Amino acid sequence: AFKAIHSSPVKIQGLDWQAPNNLQIQTELGTVRLGPFSSKITDQLNALDKMRALPQTVDLRKIKSIDLANPKNPVVELNPSTPSPKPQKLS
Repeated sequence: AFKAIHSSPVKIQGLDWQAPNNLQIQTELGTVRLGPFSSKITDQLNALDKMRALPQTVDLRKIKSIDLANPKNPVVELNPSTPSPKPQKLS
């Protein structure tokens, strides 16, 4: 598992093992939730590798997290969009 993480083509900056049922990694694409640690980690990292082009289509600042608990069906969770301020009438 650590070998797969170390050799991942997507740069991994940190691991969060605090919740054993929700392993999270910090990557160049943002926070990635992997769910419980399992033998799927290689498939999950391969799915993450396929998502490296994501910044070409989505502003990374808008991504809240990427859920790869099911590597065959990745989910990108976006931050709620902030509404534009309404113009104020000056009296």
